[in-house]
Amino acid sequence: SARFAGTRFLKRGTNEEGFVANEVETEQIVHDASVLSFHSGRFTSYVQIRGSVPTFWSQ
Repeated sequence: SARFAGTRFLKRGTNEEGFVANEVETEQIVHDASVLSFHSGRFTSYVQIRGSVPTFWSQ
């Protein structure tokens, strides 16, 4: 996470602003290959942002 430094296994939960400690952002970009020109092709982007907030854990 950009807001929590350190090893991800040592960070849990959220901060006061609601940001989670183990946030992951994934982006998938898809190009329509049926169009011959790269510049006039069609692109689609899907962004997934996820993070879990444990309600119970032990270490």
